[in-house]
Amino acid sequence: MQAEYSRQKKYSNTFPVRLLWKLFPHAYISPRFDPLFTDGITHRYLLKNYYAWKMFSAFDPKQALHVGVFSDARGGSHLVESQFHYMRPVFSFSEGFSPSPTGNLNYRAFLLRGTFGVNSLQDKEARDLTHLVYNLNSKPDAEHPFWNPELKAPLNRFWLYNYRNPLRVLHSMAKTGKNKWALTEETAESVSRSFMQRLSMMRRTQDAFPDRVDSLIFEKFVQTPHDEVSRLALSFGVGKEQIANRVTAESFFKAFFRCGSVPKNIDGYLTSPKSGERIKGWGGGFNPIAKIDSSRAFMPSVANVIPENIRSVVESVLGPELMELMMTDGEHLFSNVTTEDLMRYGHI
Repeated sequence: MQAEYSRQKKYSNTFPVRLLWKLFPHAYISPRFDPLFTDGITHRYLLKNYYAWKMFSAFDPKQALHVGVFSDARGGSHLVESQFHYMRPVFSFSEGFSPSPTGNLNYRAFLLRGTFGVNSLQDKEARDLTHLVYNLNSKPDAEHPFWNPELKAPLNRFWLYNYRNPLRVLHSMAKTGKNKWALTEETAESVSRSFMQRLSMMRRTQDAFPDRVDSLIFEKFVQTPHDEVSRLALSFGVGKEQIANRVTAESFFKAFFRCGSVPKNIDGYLTSPKSGERIKGWGGGFNPIAKIDSSRAFMPSVANVIPENIRSVVESVLGPELMELMMTDGEHLFSNVTTEDLMRYGHI
């Protein structure tokens, strides 16, 4: 059986990999993206690269609308973005990828950097693509000048802002067990300020380009995912027919990149009967065929899992009105709350 290839950064932080990245900056030669490091140069690997080159080498970035999604890590944006990927004219990329410089957007990007890694391409073709979606979680907003609304750029752009209750973001971070996301006052301040800065940045982009901005509240998305995804796709110009013809994850994934086997539903995952590999989304390894459980978005009560000192830090950044809204999310479920309300309560 084939070994699972690793997506961990530590396996990419070696001298040979860094040298290859330096020599071929747009080839994404890294154990984090490319199974070349575990499988070697196989016949199937070469065929897949040839297919991607044939389908995407002539792709013109100017023919698409480029949708940048701003969110927090553990904010649920990977799950949101994956839903657009099932629309034929949309391709969603994993985090840490930007079309600037435009050399980044080559056939290897479509082959390796999609929201489902090497299994993202499936039957997508350049001639069908009208929208490209980018996850911009991995760097602060200020480090994304390509998406700055005041900057003139050669590509058509759209900005999508995703908001999740920062108290729940902190809880989700802490549950990962990663030291960098420990439930500390420093982390609480960072997450809270990121939330407020994103609201402020949304206001600026709305003022500059009112027809090129939209947003969602993650807790509202998980309650009505189909409605929210359809609304947003329509907002950034995907046709009604393409939205209506969005396929399910089960029908989208036709074959595994590495072994060519047809996915089977085994223990609730799309699994290769040949290698045992499972199809998972980028960012936490979420299961694309699992039903979105809205109850998880509001459990447990934030009052029971966020210590008082952490809440004090968050409130000092959000202010009392916005903090009250976050503390009582289990009561209102954000049902009638809009992002305009978030701005108003946060005095932005």
